[in-house]
Amino acid sequence: MVPKYADEYAKPKLNAKADKEYLSGLKEWQRARILGSKAKANEALKTGDINSVFNAMKPERYKVKSINEVAKFQKNTNIKAENNVNNKAQNQQENYQPSEEIKGLIDKFKQKMVTYLEPQKLKSPLSEDEIIKKISGGDLTQGSCASAALAYLANKAGLDVRDFRGGASREIIAHGCRSILINSGAKIYYDSSTADAQKTFTKVAEVLRSGKSKEVYLAYASHATIIRYVPNRSGGVFDYLELQSEKKNGWVQINSLEQIEHRFGAKIKQEVISDKTKIKKEIKGAIIADADNLANNKDIRAIIGYLNTKDGDELKGEKGNIK
Repeated sequence: MVPKYADEYAKPKLNAKADKEYLSGLKEWQRARILGSKAKANEALKTGDINSVFNAMKPERYKVKSINEVAKFQKNTNIKAENNVNNKAQNQQENYQPSEEIKGLIDKFKQKMVTYLEPQKLKSPLSEDEIIKKISGGDLTQGSCASAALAYLANKAGLDVRDFRGGASREIIAHGCRSILINSGAKIYYDSSTADAQKTFTKVAEVLRSGKSKEVYLAYASHATIIRYVPNRSGGVFDYLELQSEKKNGWVQINSLEQIEHRFGAKIKQEVISDKTKIKKEIKGAIIADADNLANNKDIRAIIGYLNTKDGDELKGEKGNIK
């Protein structure tokens, strides 16, 4: 029975021309020695697939040492190709030109002396629970909801990002949240300056139930977070992501509009008129954006570096609270 090809070599090749490059660099007799004959060598050189030729050979002509040499070459070639891909992506991010509006926000960060901390790739993907545990906590700033939600999305996209930097970083992102979403070219499902909880959540439900997005970034009234739809729980329910609690963070099921109004700071005003109470629902601005690919947006990634915080420097803890 013919032994299987080297594990490293059997993996998908990032450089499809690697076999030809390897064989072309050898002398004819070397190719013949590795493949068993000139004919087999020519076949592999022509098809560019050493793997198929090796696996079709008889056991006595199967050169294990040679296979490992080829596998080592291919593995190194893959590493080089992967590095080229990463370098290309990094260069694209470094060379990209933001829109005038995003450039204006970046200039604000610089004017306020906000340090840019380059987001690094996570060494290995984190589970959703691990991300929430990593970035959440009792908020000791004046309110980092907008940036905390972006930090969550960044980690889901494979970036090592922390939040709760506070100061000018928090202030610019909080006040510029709508501008960031609009001018980054993010997919916007709803944008209104005259929304109430009913209108806003109706639109959220419509988007999520349709499957257009698995999660949406919702900025409404005085709060911003991620909303998701869970179709298999209790016939279909919605959750919002809590990241600022000193006690318990994670997904919270939404059970009423009053709950949304309370958490998002959309106050309900009551007036007594002729012994009757009249309720006025406060009108606030609302914007709903697709969260699935938000952190992969180049403009958003440029902004994330200004909220990214060193481990241990986050302004969060048991003495903080929901804002």
